[in-house]
Amino acid sequence: MTEWCAKHILWISNMFLSKEDLQVLTGYQRPSCMIRWLRENDFIFTVAADGYPRLLIDHVKGHLTANYRTKRSQPNLAALERKL
Repeated sequence: MTEWCAKHILWISNMFLSKEDLQVLTGYQRPSCMIRWLRENDFIFTVAADGYPRLLIDHVKGHLTANYRTKRSQPNLAALERKL
């Protein structure tokens, strides 16, 4: 393997969550359960030939940050309506 190939393989592998990271994120070990959890939580991913989902690290960071901001910034209007 050339030095160029080795650098690019390392760069690409650092773009995606590892299998261990996927287990921590989803709470599941089986790829099918991971995939179901990711779909239910609106993550964008692809499934590789080995059956495991591939998720960009940057997407996960953005998705979790956006969900945190959305949940924190939206008032609970239903609670206000109950008081009226």
